[in-house]
Amino acid sequence: MSELDDLRAELTEAVDDVMGEPVLLAFLDGEQQSDPTRENTAVSAVLRCGAGHAFNLSKGSKKERTSLSAEPSFLELARSDYDGPMPKSGDKVQALARAGKPWFEVLDVSDRGASRIILELGEA
Repeated sequence: MSELDDLRAELTEAVDDVMGEPVLLAFLDGEQQSDPTRENTAVSAVLRCGAGHAFNLSKGSKKERTSLSAEPSFLELARSDYDGPMPKSGDKVQALARAGKPWFEVLDVSDRGASRIILELGEA
């Protein structure tokens, strides 16, 4: 490992120790059923949620129900700690330690980062 890799791993571990929380990764197939080839996995990861505010795009008209979420949510999996199946769009994430144990849908996955796999999340 290079010095940069060592520093990156140290920083990732420090952030995860403070910000990490238990989540369930629920792997689904194309029919939104449990994927038998990828076992659901509980892990500790950094879950960053937007404020949850929605803006009405119809400027107050009650006939239109179109809205836009102001801030996206992301789940950050540390590469050094995660050895489970690669998440895909359409999978689900459950925040196990948050009130109501909310579910999120995986909208996109970026595995280009050196230290993290980043999941963009939406409402499930």
